[in-house]
Amino acid sequence: MEIGTVIRNRRRAKDMTQEELAEVLNLSVSAVSQWECGKNLPDLTIIPALCRILEITSDELLGMDQSRQEEEISEIVEEASSWGSRGYLEKEQEILKDGLKRYPDSWLMMHQLMHCCYLRWTENHDNTESLDQAIRYGEKILEKCTEDDTRQGAVQILCYAYDQKGDKERAEKLAWSACSLYCCRDSLLTSILEGKRGLDHNRWFIKSLLDLLVLDGAVNYTLESGKKRFSDEEQVQVYQKMIDVFRIMFEEGDYGFYHLRLWDVHTYIARYYAGRKDIENTVTQLKTVAYHAVKFVEFSENPDFTQTSLLFRGQNGYGFSVNKTDNTAADSLKELNHARYDFIRDTPEFEEIRTALESRAGEWSKRP
Repeated sequence: MEIGTVIRNRRRAKDMTQEELAEVLNLSVSAVSQWECGKNLPDLTIIPALCRILEITSDELLGMDQSRQEEEISEIVEEASSWGSRGYLEKEQEILKDGLKRYPDSWLMMHQLMHCCYLRWTENHDNTESLDQAIRYGEKILEKCTEDDTRQGAVQILCYAYDQKGDKERAEKLAWSACSLYCCRDSLLTSILEGKRGLDHNRWFIKSLLDLLVLDGAVNYTLESGKKRFSDEEQVQVYQKMIDVFRIMFEEGDYGFYHLRLWDVHTYIARYYAGRKDIENTVTQLKTVAYHAVKFVEFSENPDFTQTSLLFRGQNGYGFSVNKTDNTAADSLKELNHARYDFIRDTPEFEEIRTALESRAGEWSKRP
């Protein structure tokens, strides 16, 4: 990193203007500006005072310590991720906050902390301070960070956060600032990359689109008339279409991570049939829920998982983030405790489902 960039990042991290830094050093604003744009370098006699003001070492200022810093930041982020990806969000937040005290201008850590705060709010909607923290981190990134990936990541979370706060205008403005699907990085790289890099990216992009299909395709919008886009019956039909798409794409049944998505979808359908006291379909759906719950736990324990379906053949699909401590089998057991299933609770089939889930229920282990 160039000296001017270091000076600019540290100055911004301390919430100082160029004018304030120039005044403390008894220099002109133009001198500071020229350092930061790379036109000139600070005089050697100024470096000790500059380091004291910016609270960095001369090695850090001159870039001699940059590789070590980047390595340490990477280690901090990896350690935090290993906890957060398995739902230990409080521990992740603690690690990242400590890391930011050491490296206050690390946008990578700030962005991950922003994401962590947002997820903590999704766990407990009464925890509005976490949502507000996520917004503060995101706005700071947009104000001062120049790294495109980090800024776009901040835009994504800010859109969700402002939407939940009820600030639809700010959320929409941020959404319009992002790239459209057809000219986004991943779409363009799919067209440009070749060989194994192109193949790996193509398979990843297809899976991402599948994920969006499930997460966004079945959103049941409330229209201006107050009427829902889908009736309950139609919502089930939509989810069934999603299931059919997954079966086509993963003809070998090697869903890997997408056992999680199918587990979600079948849980919704099971609730629908339970609400109608439909014994046969409720039991069928709960059996499928248990199947995908257990399969996802097995997938989580198998770092050698490799897919065989045509489009994804040979791809190692291990690695995932769930952002909750209970595994899918444990979550499904909680689902079974709901009163909506009382009408089948005493049946042998229900007990079989419970037994299958109990055999694998527990907490996620921290990611190795």
